[in-house]
Amino acid sequence: SDVATPVPALPRALASVRSAPQLASAPDGRGQPVMVCNQWHENVELSVLESCVLAALDGKADRDALASRLEALEGAGRIHFHRGGAPLPPLPPTAPAADLAQRRAFVLQQVDSALQSLRRKGLICAA
Repeated sequence: SDVATPVPALPRALASVRSAPQLASAPDGRGQPVMVCNQWHENVELSVLESCVLAALDGKADRDALASRLEALEGAGRIHFHRGGAPLPPLPPTAPAADLAQRRAFVLQQVDSALQSLRRKGLICAA
Protein backbone atom coordinates (compact mmCIF):
# COMPACT_ATOMS: atom_id res chain seq x y z
CA SER A 1 0.00 0.00 0.00
CA ASP A 2 1.10 3.54 -0.65
CA VAL A 3 1.39 6.09 2.10
CA ALA A 4 -1.35 8.70 2.16
CA THR A 5 -0.17 12.20 1.24
CA PRO A 6 -3.19 14.04 2.62
CA VAL A 7 -4.94 12.23 5.46
CA PRO A 8 -8.12 10.65 4.05
CA ALA A 9 -11.51 11.45 5.61
CA LEU A 10 -11.70 7.80 6.74
CA PRO A 11 -8.04 7.01 7.51
CA ARG A 12 -6.80 3.44 7.48
CA ALA A 13 -3.65 1.81 8.79
CA LEU A 14 -2.46 -1.65 7.81
CA ALA A 15 -4.35 -4.31 9.76
CA SER A 16 -1.02 -5.86 10.83
CA VAL A 17 -0.04 -2.56 12.46
CA ARG A 18 -3.49 -1.94 14.05
CA SER A 19 -3.45 -5.41 15.58
CA ALA A 20 0.14 -5.25 16.86
CA PRO A 21 0.30 -6.75 20.37
CA GLN A 22 1.97 -3.64 21.78
CA LEU A 23 -1.08 -1.56 20.74
CA ALA A 24 -3.50 -3.94 22.44
CA SER A 25 -2.23 -2.94 25.88
CA ALA A 26 -1.83 0.75 25.05
CA PRO A 27 -2.66 2.94 26.72
CA ASP A 28 -1.89 1.44 30.08
CA GLY A 29 -2.08 4.71 31.99
CA ARG A 30 1.70 4.96 32.41
CA GLY A 31 2.19 7.08 29.29
CA GLN A 32 4.92 4.89 27.79
CA PRO A 33 5.68 5.21 24.07
CA VAL A 34 5.11 2.22 21.78
CA MET A 35 7.21 1.00 18.84
CA VAL A 36 5.62 -0.34 15.63
CA CYS A 37 6.87 -1.12 12.13
CA ASN A 38 5.68 1.21 9.35
CA GLN A 39 5.04 0.55 5.65
CA TRP A 40 8.75 0.99 4.90
CA HIS A 41 9.63 -1.67 7.51
CA GLU A 42 11.12 0.95 9.81
CA ASN A 43 10.52 0.94 13.55
CA VAL A 44 8.80 4.14 14.62
CA GLU A 45 7.93 5.36 18.09
CA LEU A 46 4.36 6.35 18.88
CA SER A 47 3.13 8.63 21.62
CA VAL A 48 0.24 7.45 23.76
CA LEU A 49 -2.11 9.65 21.71
CA GLU A 50 -0.80 8.26 18.40
CA SER A 51 -1.17 4.68 19.71
CA CYS A 52 -4.80 5.30 20.65
CA VAL A 53 -5.64 6.85 17.29
CA LEU A 54 -3.70 4.27 15.24
CA ALA A 55 -5.53 1.34 16.84
CA ALA A 56 -8.83 2.76 15.53
CA LEU A 57 -7.74 3.47 11.94
CA ASP A 58 -9.81 0.80 10.20
CA GLY A 59 -11.03 3.03 7.37
CA LYS A 60 -14.47 3.40 8.99
CA ALA A 61 -13.79 6.05 11.65
CA ASP A 62 -13.78 9.76 10.80
CA ARG A 63 -12.35 12.57 12.94
CA ASP A 64 -15.47 12.75 15.11
CA ALA A 65 -15.44 9.02 15.80
CA LEU A 66 -11.74 9.17 16.66
CA ALA A 67 -12.38 12.11 19.00
CA SER A 68 -15.19 10.15 20.69
CA ARG A 69 -12.79 7.22 21.16
CA LEU A 70 -10.24 9.49 22.84
CA GLU A 71 -12.92 11.01 25.07
CA ALA A 72 -14.06 7.50 26.11
CA LEU A 73 -10.47 6.51 26.92
CA GLU A 74 -10.10 9.69 28.96
CA GLY A 75 -13.35 8.97 30.78
CA ALA A 76 -12.06 5.48 31.62
CA GLY A 77 -8.84 6.98 33.00
CA ARG A 78 -6.64 5.36 30.34
CA ILE A 79 -5.38 8.63 28.84
CA HIS A 80 -5.01 12.17 30.11
CA PHE A 81 -4.94 15.35 28.06
CA HIS A 82 -2.44 18.12 28.71
CA ARG A 83 -2.34 21.73 27.56
CA GLY A 84 0.79 23.80 28.01
CA GLY A 85 2.31 21.04 30.14
CA ALA A 86 -0.56 21.06 32.63
CA PRO A 87 -3.06 18.18 32.88
CA LEU A 88 -6.63 18.95 31.90
CA PRO A 89 -9.18 17.50 34.30
CA PRO A 90 -11.92 15.41 32.65
CA LEU A 91 -15.22 17.21 32.15
CA PRO A 92 -18.39 15.60 33.46
CA PRO A 93 -21.21 15.20 30.92
CA THR A 94 -23.16 17.75 32.98
CA ALA A 95 -20.57 20.50 32.33
CA PRO A 96 -21.87 23.65 30.60
CA ALA A 97 -22.37 23.21 26.85
CA ALA A 98 -19.77 25.87 26.06
CA ASP A 99 -17.15 24.01 28.11
CA LEU A 100 -18.02 20.71 26.43
CA ALA A 101 -17.79 22.34 22.97
CA GLN A 102 -14.43 23.90 23.80
CA ARG A 103 -13.12 20.55 25.07
CA ARG A 104 -14.39 18.77 21.94
CA ALA A 105 -12.58 21.30 19.73
CA PHE A 106 -9.40 20.63 21.72
CA VAL A 107 -9.80 16.85 21.31
CA LEU A 108 -10.39 17.27 17.55
CA GLN A 109 -7.13 19.28 17.37
CA GLN A 110 -5.39 16.37 19.13
CA VAL A 111 -6.87 13.93 16.59
CA ASP A 112 -5.67 16.10 13.68
CA SER A 113 -2.20 16.37 15.18
CA ALA A 114 -1.98 12.59 15.70
CA LEU A 115 -3.23 11.86 12.16
CA GLN A 116 -0.65 14.20 10.61
CA SER A 117 2.11 12.63 12.67
CA LEU A 118 1.01 9.10 11.77
CA ARG A 119 0.92 10.09 8.09
CA ARG A 120 4.49 11.46 8.30
CA LYS A 121 5.62 8.25 10.01
CA GLY A 122 4.25 6.14 7.15
CA LEU A 123 1.42 4.54 9.11
CA ILE A 124 -1.66 5.73 7.17
CA CYS A 125 -2.49 4.02 3.87
CA ALA A 126 -3.58 5.87 0.77
CA ALA A 127 -7.28 5.50 -0.05
